[in-house]
Amino acid sequence: MTGLFLLFVMTIVLSSLVNDYVQSASDSDDSEPTPLIVFTPEDDNTDWKNDGE
Repeated sequence: MTGLFLLFVMTIVLSSLVNDYVQSASDSDDSEPTPLIVFTPEDDNTDWKNDGE
């Protein structure tokens, strides 16, 4: 009976640790890094398509 109680307690502890890990991982995903290259509508040109023709 003691083993069953210890198994129950260890299950609660393990689920708490996994929950904290998942919450920490999701919090780090919320802060997206700023992009290194930002494209604007002025950057959209199709001159490269005519080079090969």
